[in-house]
Amino acid sequence: MPSGDTATPLREGTSIVRSVINSLSGAMVYTDVGNVETNRRLWNRYAEEWHGNCERNGPYSGSARNPSSELPANKPNVWVQQMAANTAKTSKSTPYSLPALALIGQEWSSPEDLEEVVRDFILPYLTPESAVVEVGVGGGRVAALVLGKCLRLTCLDISERMLEAARTALAAHPATGATVLEFILVGNDSNPSLPSQRVEYPVSLHGRCDFVYCFDVLVHVDVHTLYHTLREIRRLLKPSGKAFLSTANILSPAGWRRFAAQDKYTVGGFYFVSPEIVHGMLAKVGFHVVKHSEIPEGFKELSDMHGLAKGNLYYGRDHLVVVEKAPPEQEMRCASAERGTC
Repeated sequence: MPSGDTATPLREGTSIVRSVINSLSGAMVYTDVGNVETNRRLWNRYAEEWHGNCERNGPYSGSARNPSSELPANKPNVWVQQMAANTAKTSKSTPYSLPALALIGQEWSSPEDLEEVVRDFILPYLTPESAVVEVGVGGGRVAALVLGKCLRLTCLDISERMLEAARTALAAHPATGATVLEFILVGNDSNPSLPSQRVEYPVSLHGRCDFVYCFDVLVHVDVHTLYHTLREIRRLLKPSGKAFLSTANILSPAGWRRFAAQDKYTVGGFYFVSPEIVHGMLAKVGFHVVKHSEIPEGFKELSDMHGLAKGNLYYGRDHLVVVEKAPPEQEMRCASAERGTC
């Protein structure tokens, strides 16, 4: 039997997920609406209700959609506060205390963990001349670390509210002038003729991008949506262009703990896959792997359900991979992947 101390983080993590889903219950829809539409509704609601005040008894500083809005001081942002507190427990640095978060999503990880991922898997592939696309910009927390490192950054999202939040947050970024910044809504709102499970990226971007990244997004989508997303990312890239992707790894100890704590899949939780599934799908679509993450030793030692590792949770729970667009001859061979025969 686990001691109370080791079991507490798991219980708290599970309760946080449940409380977020419950607090955003208005975004929950029947599953036959489709994964993409469900995600769009959830993240619209998340952005509308989010504000960055993490003080337990502090003033409510307004929502991401309307930062100047005045709401009662006795309505603290409990679920953001809980996420930020839980993140601090797993941070390898001194637990941080942020009375105010500047960007949606900063409650999901420590600044150090996010910066390490960007430093290891994004920045090495950028130049001052790079044309870059972020798939799923959210509130702009990754884009804020990429601005100034490339010539052009195009931010895509299916959530109009998240896109508004990112646009507002990044407008005041000191490096905004050094990078041409563009925001594009994709999905059914931008093209109502598309099936609910499909998102197509602008044709104007096809074959024009040096690097595409999609971080902490694919953990919320099912395998068919993952497959469609990979195909769309490939269309964006120039020949030999590269992309960075992250998925939730069910085979890692930390990933298994999170999976086992979920009663079922919801977009508010994670959709887990294995690295083998991801790598196989990448090959079918027409990518080859350049680099992928390894599970840190501190996470390998975790038992299936108990214990708490100190370290970068993204490396311990997820699978991170950089891929390169296959050369034309390989793309021709893998074009049959769309027919399921490659």
